[in-house]
Amino acid sequence: MTVLVHAAVASGTNGTCVAFTWEILSRAMSARRRGYAFALSTGPGALMAVIGSLASQWLLTREWTTSFGFRLNFALLYLGVVPLMLIAAWCSARLHVPQPETEISRQPFIATIFGGFWEFITNRLILIAVIGYILVYAGFSIMPTITLYTPTAVGVSSQDLVGYQQALLFGCKVFMGIFLGWLLVRSHPKLPLIITTLVCILAVLWAMLAPGYWFMLSFGIMGAGQLYGLYFPNYVASCSAPDKTRQNMAFCGLILLPCGAMPLVYGAVVDHFKTSLGEQAAFQLSF
Repeated sequence: MTVLVHAAVASGTNGTCVAFTWEILSRAMSARRRGYAFALSTGPGALMAVIGSLASQWLLTREWTTSFGFRLNFALLYLGVVPLMLIAAWCSARLHVPQPETEISRQPFIATIFGGFWEFITNRLILIAVIGYILVYAGFSIMPTITLYTPTAVGVSSQDLVGYQQALLFGCKVFMGIFLGWLLVRSHPKLPLIITTLVCILAVLWAMLAPGYWFMLSFGIMGAGQLYGLYFPNYVASCSAPDKTRQNMAFCGLILLPCGAMPLVYGAVVDHFKTSLGEQAAFQLSF
């Protein structure tokens, strides 16, 4: 029950957080200069995630923590994150948001929602980007299934390797984050979309075909491709008028809701075919 409440709270607040974050970025930085912010957050920021992943793997395998039990172990991990979240909240409270020269009058709720959504889907550039975003997001939802494939591919329990998998994921994200930030400064917001989408495809193919421990590298490739979740919204924000950024980013998050069912679809494929085809072939079919 606690896990479900956590998911509900995170889902209910994250969308608002994302929409306002993008509005702050669009007001404070040009589309090209955002590359510096992205390189900083996904480069050194991801390096901190590598350290956290290795530390969590170390913590979960210590004799003094295994005696606590599975639930308390993970509760301790989440408790360790609280100070970092408080620092993030303090930094957010100190942001200076440039005010618009002319304050936009508030429109009626119904007109704002439905009229704004119509403008959102009739903007050709945004519509194409959102369709691509939905497809890549749905495809990237295979990641939990790839994690469950670990014992079949490597012969070792997922719990024994999950920390190293996350370290690979965030480690590759460090280098890709710096590269894509540099690329955005020197090119166009569309180019990172193409690169991250191709990397995501490569990650799934690698997971499906790589033998033994080579399979583990798929998590590193996944981490590099996972930055699609930053650069697709960036493209939508770049195509949005300043007074529509918050609204469009909210729609961008809302339109992904149906993709939340995709992990169930991939899992159902594995469960349905593992008896007739064998476990390995069933996983590969889902990939």
